[in-house]
Amino acid sequence: MKHLFAASIIAVAALGALAAPATAADLATYPIKAPLAPPAPVMSWTGFYIGGAVGATFGSTPYNVEQFGYTTNVGEYGSSSFSAGLYLGYNWQVAQTWVFGLEGEANWLNQSFSNNNGLNSTFLSSDWQFAISARGGYLLTPSSLLFAKVGWAFTDANINNVYTLPGVTYSDGYRNGVLVGLGLETMIANNWLIRLEGDYTINTQNASIGVPLAGAKIQFAPDFLTARLGVGYKF
Repeated sequence: MKHLFAASIIAVAALGALAAPATAADLATYPIKAPLAPPAPVMSWTGFYIGGAVGATFGSTPYNVEQFGYTTNVGEYGSSSFSAGLYLGYNWQVAQTWVFGLEGEANWLNQSFSNNNGLNSTFLSSDWQFAISARGGYLLTPSSLLFAKVGWAFTDANINNVYTLPGVTYSDGYRNGVLVGLGLETMIANNWLIRLEGDYTINTQNASIGVPLAGAKIQFAPDFLTARLGVGYKF
């Protein structure tokens, strides 16, 4: 009986020794897998945004004289200046590749046109422009938008002390115009927006000076080309 009990113990020990390598081999064959990474957030352009921009504005205006029923172009005058402004708007993303929206903006232009006639060198200045535009664009990538915009703008055109003759009248103030633009905008981290754009404003109303003694009217119609870099935030 003692011999049988000892033999049983030896047999159990031998089976345990054989089972241990097999268990280790099984663990090596089936490694523990790491948890799956969470899915990347989906980038969306839909929502309100606000931003600011700085750049340069280049303006030009004809100097036309209307007299005795004829209009004569006396010359063209130009101006260039630093510009800065604010903008805000709303985007709608459609079908993953198209973005449409509305945008309003206010820009400081600091334009001054001079004729250097020896009497008064400044005859027209434009400091502020306001616009509201419709925007449409195509997503080159989920984070890069190529866009165009068109809208209505009004720009101040103030005439400053050109003539001191009796009866001279001034028709100045804010003038209506059309604004068109083209740009590229990039979204960073689903919230920050960086844009580079160029806008062209065509004023459809003249600013004028009436000179009754000469039976003449002097007319100006400034246009503006603005290039700017903007940084915005999407809510």
